[in-house]
Amino acid sequence: ARIFGLRHDQVPATFDGFYPLVHPEDRERTAKIANEALRSGTDYENQFRIVRPDGVVRTVHNQARVDRDDSGRPVRVIGVCQDITERKLAEEQVRASQERFRMMVENVRDYAIYILDMNGYVTSWNLGAERIEGYRAEEIIGKHYSCFFPPDHVARGDPGMQLQFASIQGRYESEGWRVRKNGSQFWAHVIVTPLLDETGKSRGFSEITHDVTERKRAEEDLHSYADRLKVTSRRLVEVQEAERRLLARELHDRVGQNLTALGINLSIVASGLPAGSKPELAGRLEECSALVEGTVDAMRNVMAELRPHALDDYGLPAALRSLATGFSRRTGIQVAFEGDAPAADLPKPVDLAMFRIAQEALNNVAKHSNAKRVEIAIRRANGLATLSVRDNGIGFDPKRIDRSNREAGWGLLIMRERAEAVGAQFSLKAGLRSGVQVLVEYHVQSGGVK
Repeated sequence: ARIFGLRHDQVPATFDGFYPLVHPEDRERTAKIANEALRSGTDYENQFRIVRPDGVVRTVHNQARVDRDDSGRPVRVIGVCQDITERKLAEEQVRASQERFRMMVENVRDYAIYILDMNGYVTSWNLGAERIEGYRAEEIIGKHYSCFFPPDHVARGDPGMQLQFASIQGRYESEGWRVRKNGSQFWAHVIVTPLLDETGKSRGFSEITHDVTERKRAEEDLHSYADRLKVTSRRLVEVQEAERRLLARELHDRVGQNLTALGINLSIVASGLPAGSKPELAGRLEECSALVEGTVDAMRNVMAELRPHALDDYGLPAALRSLATGFSRRTGIQVAFEGDAPAADLPKPVDLAMFRIAQEALNNVAKHSNAKRVEIAIRRANGLATLSVRDNGIGFDPKRIDRSNREAGWGLLIMRERAEAVGAQFSLKAGLRSGVQVLVEYHVQSGGVK
């Protein structure tokens, strides 16, 4: 009585009295089921809506048994009604949610979303799958998903491996080539996920495939551009070094010889002056001789910058030591050098790159760091050659270097490109008020970065 909103004395005892309580839309179906049970004498159950006297609609589940007399005539119906309104509402919400999800999946066009059974056969197919893979649902449902793989991938067992991996790991994700219905290939990002029932047992797989061919092509173009840029950068370094060698040779062969001859001539003129010559003339000759000597020294420093002979003659440690000594003399900044024995087995381009990087690092120290001390070290250990240039200056924020100081940023870029051009790894450690360390690492045994 409570379910129907009635008192006990209001509960009808006949079908004719009961049917008015049934929702009008369910009344005919409910009567038909009851009449069939009365005719056949079988138990029955049914779900239908009722309308309470206050107008509230509820859903009930009815189970009933027909009792008959000795002659087989039905005499009464005994049944149980259970109010299942909340359960029915929850079921409807689940069904609606599932329907919304189904419609969403079926109408997604940028992703191929489909379901596979445990053996890899397609059981569902959305519009995105049709657009990307080229198959209509009626063409592909029931077929094995290995038809999406290139033949060589099928031969090596990729389809089965992916499902097995997803089953074991709970998810499989990768990128690779896939084949459309028309035979064309595209680069796909694929996610395979096992579908588990309420007991945790796998009942199949969902696969989401996204065509990322354009992204792949853009990445390849970017890598190709980066490779071309490295080749160009390496070529520019080679041209620059060739020009430096030529200029150093010209300074030595022409300007140097002329200055030497000029100095000799000045000495001859000075020694040939007659006694009693004007003191001013002798003084001018001495000034000219001193000026020639100073110019020769300056030219030698320029030549050393252009092409360090110590690097060619004695190796990288000796060249770095000479660089440190000259830098300290010119700037007044204390430089400590630590170097291993000459690294004769380093390729010449690597020697030169490390020297130029150290040179550029010292230039940055002189211009920007306000440092009092610099430490330069070249070490060899376990097949790794390492150059370190560390200062105790004011440092900087690496994230702001390009915006705050374009010249310093350009210097860092040059150092990085020099290192990468010879297969070395460049890194920078810096912070505000904590100095800067430039680090270059070269794997000798592998001929570059591992």
